Amino acid sequence: MTAPLAPQDITEVLRQLEDRADQTPAPDLRHRIKEVHRLMSGLCGDAREHAEALLLKLRFRLEEAVVA
Repeated sequence: MTAPLAPQDITEVLRQLEDRADQTPAPDLRHRIKEVHRLMSGLCGDAREHAEALLLKLRFRLEEAVVA
């Protein structure tokens, strides 16, 4: 079993996911969305809000890709 992440580690993971999200090609966006969903299951407070914002950003990019 893995140890829980410290708040600063969670923030760093979210930051890395956000950086990767900006570089994710359209066909891989669904995978990135699933990755954020899995991470969100154990979050609360500011970290969860950050993850929710990232999820919205990814969904918006996916919607744009589908429309284009």
